[in-house]
Amino acid sequence: AGPQLIAGADVAASAPALSSLYQAWAERRPVSFDYRSASSEAEARTVEPYGLLQRRGHWYLVGRDRAREDIRSFKVSRVVSDVELLEGSFEPPEDLDLTSHMQTEAWEIGSEDPATAVVRFSAGIRWWAEQNMAHLTQREGPEGALEIELPVANDDALLSWAIGFGDSVEIVAPERLRTRLLEHIGPFLEGDG
Repeated sequence: AGPQLIAGADVAASAPALSSLYQAWAERRPVSFDYRSASSEAEARTVEPYGLLQRRGHWYLVGRDRAREDIRSFKVSRVVSDVELLEGSFEPPEDLDLTSHMQTEAWEIGSEDPATAVVRFSAGIRWWAEQNMAHLTQREGPEGALEIELPVANDDALLSWAIGFGDSVEIVAPERLRTRLLEHIGPFLEGDG
């Protein structure tokens, strides 16, 4: 398998590092850059870029982090320095699946039997789901709402996520999740009167 580019939107994205990473990927050249992870200070990384992909409106580089000797994903917007193309070349692994190296959502990881949940986004917040969940099955809901099908293996994580949207998100199915959501928010609703 040769280099891979998986794009869900226009490559002319606003991330300034994207063009250099694309060039390095196309030429199979390693790169170095300073990267700020979600939980730490910026640190230098040297990476063999195996591919670029877009997920939920963000670009990611998937490649072998030489210092960690492992395949990692890097959110391009967290590259905080210029990207330096290094000398040398590399060969990506055969049959590499870039998407398998992307982080999954918390509700997708769990010990419960996987199920499909239907979540309804109100007309006022549907734009968020259209932008960040375009890879999932979508259908029109009532009154301009948008319904999304989500794979769920961790009910508590999905409930916590849905509660964060307040009254803009509703769990439509399965009934057990809808009931649990109402049990969680019921005491707060009873105070409104």
